[in-house]
Amino acid sequence: MATQGGSDLEAVGPGTGNFGGYIDVLDAVQSAATELSKHKSVGDLAQTALTLIADLTNSSVAFLALTDDDSGGKRVFSIADNATRVLPQDEIERIFATAAAFTGPISSATWSGVTDSSAPAIRSTCAQSLQVAGRSFGMIGVASPAGYGAVQQRTFAIFATQVAAAIAVAQLGERRQEMVDTLVNLRADLDRSERQRLINEERAKSAERVEHAHEAAVDALLAVSRHARTGHGLADFYRRLTRSIADLVTAEKVLFWQLDEEGLLHPIPGGHGIAPEFTAGLRSVPCAPDRDDLASRIVFHDLMFRASRADEPSDYQYVLDTLGVANAVAVPWRAGDQRLGRSAWKRSTRRGRCC
Repeated sequence: MATQGGSDLEAVGPGTGNFGGYIDVLDAVQSAATELSKHKSVGDLAQTALTLIADLTNSSVAFLALTDDDSGGKRVFSIADNATRVLPQDEIERIFATAAAFTGPISSATWSGVTDSSAPAIRSTCAQSLQVAGRSFGMIGVASPAGYGAVQQRTFAIFATQVAAAIAVAQLGERRQEMVDTLVNLRADLDRSERQRLINEERAKSAERVEHAHEAAVDALLAVSRHARTGHGLADFYRRLTRSIADLVTAEKVLFWQLDEEGLLHPIPGGHGIAPEFTAGLRSVPCAPDRDDLASRIVFHDLMFRASRADEPSDYQYVLDTLGVANAVAVPWRAGDQRLGRSAWKRSTRRGRCC
């Protein structure tokens, strides 16, 4: 890395006649800036910057501190060409404190002798505040036993500015990524909250449906008990029963089909919401265990039939068209193993039709 003694950077300028040396200095700074731009994280940038600036200024020690505006803490990075030249933490703090209080013509850089006998054999230090857009967020410094000339000082100041800009951009990138991660996590939390809200809402609705179903079931049992007590006819009982079922399943119309001894399904008049003339126009349907038609599968094979115009495509659109309904549900009607027929409930789409 850096070596002790003088630097080729000193052998340039009008007094030496070595104008080409300026080009060498600029090339070195440009090469270091290019290398610095390859790194994105603040930690990598800090370590790389110390290595590069030590090489540019022929320094034996380089150090950098970054302040955290949020936590108020400080991150300190340092390198040395050997273990005997590592600066103590309190010495680095003293150098930074001196640089922070100094105002000079070259970007507030300072150079001071170190006379503390407990410190390594270092004659001069060079430190500068890291500032971008008026915001100070740290310090960078170098130290050498050989001292620093004007070209080295200017090289340090120029590259320190490059380091400040690179670290500021990296900090912005890291903060932006933190914000993106926070927003992603927040979005995930919102999605989970929304799913939980929908689950809770559905549970509440289910509880309401269960409560409503319980009330409707009680009403159906009351209708049966009233029929037994009052002696009203079967038609009145059937009307009350279908009305209770309609309340239970929130249907507009309910109709029972009874299976006779000849294997025919007949619609029972008096269903809830069913016009008498429509029931009279319905024809009986053959139904048997060995048949594969829809009615037989419902009655004898416990098919739970459901059709809706919202389902696309539907194999039973013709059923909905025939009945003039938006949706329909049909289930077997049985008492134990005895097949009584089927029950159906529907919602109308047009007046004058059944369901």
